[in-house]
Amino acid sequence: MIYNKVCPICHTEFIATNIRKKYCCYKCASKSYKTTYRKAHELEIKKRKKDWYEKNKDEVIKKVILYTHKNRHKINKRMKDRFEFDADFKLSTILRHRVYVAIKMQYGIKAKKTMDLIGCTVE
Repeated sequence: MIYNKVCPICHTEFIATNIRKKYCCYKCASKSYKTTYRKAHELEIKKRKKDWYEKNKDEVIKKVILYTHKNRHKINKRMKDRFEFDADFKLSTILRHRVYVAIKMQYGIKAKKTMDLIGCTVE
């Protein structure tokens, strides 16, 4: 018997030859399994990732530094564009810098976040 079904992952219609078939392809079935597994084992995965990071911290930091040096122009362009077009980002950046300079002029140390110090939010 042939059944017309809709895949719950990609929402495409497919023809199922078996009534038990839920997904249109192996890729969707695998994706479904991965998401349910991740939800069920969220804490274990988080712990495993944290342990891996602690074990390989030096390599990760070296890769980040290397990427930053190689792609400095991309990073600068992205920050410049965000500063130009995102009003909240621009305001928070200017505020952070101004608070830092004001505290530094008094030979102080900034101990909290800027928004906590001034008592308001950017929005």
